[in-house]
Amino acid sequence: MRHMKPLIRLIAAAAILAALACSVNAQPQKTTKTAQRVEVYVGVADNHMDQINRPDQWTYVRRNADGFYINFIELDSMYSQSTLDAYGKLFTNKNAFIESDMNSSTEKEQGYVDRLHKAGFTIPYTSLNYGWSKERQDGLKSYALKPGQKQRLCFVQDGPWNIGGTIFENKAYNGVFSNSDYRSWVRQADGTSTDGPLGFWLIDQGSMKSASYSMVKFAHSLGKKSVLMLCPYGAGVTSYTPAMYLNVGTNCVREHEDNDADPDIWDVFEYATSIDAVPEQKEGAPHNSTTGMAYYLIKHIKGDPNTLDLYDTADSGKTTGEGVFGSSILTRSIAPGKTAHYAISAANLSSWCDYAAVLKASLIGANKVWSIKFKLAGKDITQDVLGGGYKFYQSHRLNPQTSQTVDLYITRSATKGHAKLELLLELRPHNGSDTVDSLRIIAK
Repeated sequence: MRHMKPLIRLIAAAAILAALACSVNAQPQKTTKTAQRVEVYVGVADNHMDQINRPDQWTYVRRNADGFYINFIELDSMYSQSTLDAYGKLFTNKNAFIESDMNSSTEKEQGYVDRLHKAGFTIPYTSLNYGWSKERQDGLKSYALKPGQKQRLCFVQDGPWNIGGTIFENKAYNGVFSNSDYRSWVRQADGTSTDGPLGFWLIDQGSMKSASYSMVKFAHSLGKKSVLMLCPYGAGVTSYTPAMYLNVGTNCVREHEDNDADPDIWDVFEYATSIDAVPEQKEGAPHNSTTGMAYYLIKHIKGDPNTLDLYDTADSGKTTGEGVFGSSILTRSIAPGKTAHYAISAANLSSWCDYAAVLKASLIGANKVWSIKFKLAGKDITQDVLGGGYKFYQSHRLNPQTSQTVDLYITRSATKGHAKLELLLELRPHNGSDTVDSLRIIAK
């Protein structure tokens, strides 16, 4: 059995090929914009004192979450200034996401900002629930910015079960606002934000799933961000209980990824229900709690140490590379007019964490002497691997204790001339993650 090894952090210095044809000549192209890492914000209404009183039971989350999520209800009636001050000391990343609503006054919203600033937080994100107005948005975006801080982003928030199927359509609607209202607001705002009681997700209340995917895609089609909430609230669904939170929540994450609807920000936020706030994990695996859901998400995005592996397996099945950057350099001589085959394995050694991992390739000093092709299960994925990266998801997700094999074919033309190819392969646990396992291949 192959040994487990640490993940390697690497900042790629090589140029990345843009999207090319299925079989491509190995010539450097302009670089592709680096994907942004997905962020995770965490908040708790009930049982929040358990987080404050037991900081040792959610150490990983409070150190690695991108910030603190809080809404108008907590700020109006539940959280004292001393409570906010305590949270300000617990989070390593002192960012706060404020969910406000159109029923709050401008004066209240300014008080929210002032109180969180007093607790030591910077506020990069806000959202407006129960409607939207440009005046209220602009106030949230610009009030009391810290020195050097850019305007905050402000998102339009709604429950996906309310928007009539998908945000792109105009189906019959029973609420106060129409889909066209939300589309108009999102076009003026900085993106979409969704409420997320997982009881509704479980039964797909009001086509919640397709609606949620559509809200992500609509924001992205406008070049804007999307935010998704994972909440343990059952919303009256009798077939759901908070004991199902972690299972339903992780399925919700995977289903968004599998439907090409990855949000830019996840907020794990408990309201209107009783569920453990801590511990975040037991024996290294996430616990069914709000911090446990965040623990899963952060590990899923950043990678659980010692679990992601990229290596080459020869046709005999013998491992010829370990994927450790700096020592895993595979060199092979290829005669003119011949093709070499590499079986590149992307492996997940974790016992519990799954990855929608991304494989990306960069060429260093390549030229027309070479052409390369990547295939997965017989499908040509060259354009993806050499472009923004190929995502292992849907039927090719890197589930715990599984691997996927990508066939790499490197062909040397019969033409004489410079004949050295360097190919850097990088495997990330999630698109935009700065955790990388890598493998360098040199052909001569």
